[in-house]
Amino acid sequence: MSAVAYRRRLPESIGAVPASAVWSAAGMLGLLAVSVLLRTSALRGGFWIDEGLSAGIASHGLLDIPGVLRQDGSPPLYYMLLNGWTAIFDATEIKSHYLSLGMGLATVPAAWWAARSVFDSRAGWFAAAFAAVNPFLTQFSQEARMYALVILLGTLATGFFLNAYVLRRRAFIAPFAITLAAMLYTHNWSLFFGAASVLAVLPLYQGTAAEERRGLLKDAALGFGGVALLFLPWLPTLIFQAEHTGAPWSD
Repeated sequence: MSAVAYRRRLPESIGAVPASAVWSAAGMLGLLAVSVLLRTSALRGGFWIDEGLSAGIASHGLLDIPGVLRQDGSPPLYYMLLNGWTAIFDATEIKSHYLSLGMGLATVPAAWWAARSVFDSRAGWFAAAFAAVNPFLTQFSQEARMYALVILLGTLATGFFLNAYVLRRRAFIAPFAITLAAMLYTHNWSLFFGAASVLAVLPLYQGTAAEERRGLLKDAALGFGGVALLFLPWLPTLIFQAEHTGAPWSD
């Protein structure tokens, strides 16, 4: 191919990437850079008491963690992730914090997607900017605790719920069920999120045309039934924790 022909084809290949995609990528990288700056400014070694508990629980064998937590009162997902993370990157204090940092950063594009998929691009950027500078998420992104993971999963679950049950995009039912189940395996606060999600179906039912209500209820049964099935293995432990644990580490 001659140099002239190559130069003629070059703009076409560059033009194959939409300018909007380039600007979107640049904007997201900019927000992530701001988020990294904010969320590493106070990132130091050292644990406070709850982070020490996280490290202690995660130091057990991966399959031993659920049994250990019978005496703690927490679900196992974060600790199992921390176990795998520290097995790969070492169990130093600063590297243990990086897991939460990654979850906090991942919330930025997750918020962008959730708002954009339901509303529009402008809403997506507002949500992403808020996630990038939110002080609570900044704090939780610097702790070896499960809270950044709860926020990430909660953001995704909200987007999946709105797509599945408000916009009636059935492809999002399974992702919603899996994500909400993951939340329940991360923190018991997620029980309230799940209950609120069930209640949110009621006004949707009232606002749905009569001929479509049956389909909405079927989709809700699929989604929340899937959550129940996924969470069922942990339910006996949750009941035991509710009856026997409080703050055993304070004794």
